[in-house]
Amino acid sequence: MTIRQAIKKAVIRGGWDLKCRNHDSAILLNALMEKADTLLDAGCGEIGLSHFVRTEGVTGVDSTMPQSHPDDFGFVCGSILELPFDNRSFSIVASVDALEHLPTESRGQAISELVRVARKGVLIAFPSGKGARHVDEYFDSELAKLKQPKPEWLVEHLQNPYPDIEFVLNKLETEAKRYGYKIRTKVVYSEPVVISRLIRWSAARSGFLFLANNLIAGSLLRLIPRPSFENSYRSIIVAEF
Repeated sequence: MTIRQAIKKAVIRGGWDLKCRNHDSAILLNALMEKADTLLDAGCGEIGLSHFVRTEGVTGVDSTMPQSHPDDFGFVCGSILELPFDNRSFSIVASVDALEHLPTESRGQAISELVRVARKGVLIAFPSGKGARHVDEYFDSELAKLKQPKPEWLVEHLQNPYPDIEFVLNKLETEAKRYGYKIRTKVVYSEPVVISRLIRWSAARSGFLFLANNLIAGSLLRLIPRPSFENSYRSIIVAEF
């Protein structure tokens, strides 16, 4: 393993940016799954949930093949709007930070597809509320002020309103009934906006500062109280069938 690969692995497992995005979702998924269960990670990107969940049966699906991905999950090219799998193909289906990248008119179709290929439940995590919007708008303004390029994910975030919790809950219930499921849902809030803002401030200024604060904040993640809706960046909805 090269030094570059070792640093990347440390950031993946310990850095706030990726760890916080997946940590709370993974806790909820691990409580929901048996070891033999299969998990579809829809919109997995390069890393996804595979480093954070207990089950070994993880499949990632995304519209673009990543340059690299972990060896411990299978990758399939496909769209979250038309998942290339049969009905009820996976025990659990998860989508973390993918819904906000879709136009508002496409989000219902994405949720329908997640429910269609699941047998036991669905987890959907996404930035929501004024806190998340303010954090991303702050990052956008800092990058502009410092004449730094804007990452594609940020541009996509700010193109549309962030997903609405009530809309997601209602669509999950509608689709569950369509497939004959009784449904039980809960909402959990994740990632305090004050730390999100610090990480974005660091990223706008230097790679070293971002790396240092990312790893420090990641090491403290378990000690940080869970936020409320008003001061969280991300909402996580779990639907059990």
